[in-house]
Amino acid sequence: MDCTVFQGIIIGASGGAIAGMTIWLMKELKDFILRKSRTKRIILWLNKEIDRGKEPWRSTHAISSFNNLTENEVRVLCSRSKKICRSSKPSEVWGISGKSRD
Repeated sequence: MDCTVFQGIIIGASGGAIAGMTIWLMKELKDFILRKSRTKRIILWLNKEIDRGKEPWRSTHAISSFNNLTENEVRVLCSRSKKICRSSKPSEVWGISGKSRD
């Protein structure tokens, strides 16, 4: 075989690998930004509810309804956030760490 064939294979493989890595990195960056912005939206909403004098603990369903997220997304975002804590009560309710008490 000719040397140019091997060069073409190497160039094609490395180009494909770089393109694949670039697509993967862009997807990860997009997911990171979405997680951060959605978590921030939940925190702002919970703080606003506390400032209005409402119950400091809000259910997963209430958070998902008011923030246009699925309940599963709310569970994942709230459980990963250091600023949001889950109540020790049997029901699944969330509040702001330091502002909400059982």
